[in-house]
Amino acid sequence: MSVDKTQQSREQTRAELAETLDALAHKADVKGRARAKAQQTWSEAQQTWSEASSRVDPKVAGAACGAVVVMVVGLLMWRHRR
Repeated sequence: MSVDKTQQSREQTRAELAETLDALAHKADVKGRARAKAQQTWSEAQQTWSEASSRVDPKVAGAACGAVVVMVVGLLMWRHRR
């Protein structure tokens, strides 16, 4: 084996080792991966909420809120009379 081939082999081995170490470091960083997953989930939830809220008719949402308030007040009055 020539000196050039040996040197190429060493460089390739070093590159593979560096790649393996990077992968292991990433896998060992549980806190960082959890933080990244939480940020991704939060972003997806915000996007979903934004899309959903743009499709809701404000009049329907107001009527639904009003109905809930009337039901809660009625329930409280009923419980108070008992």
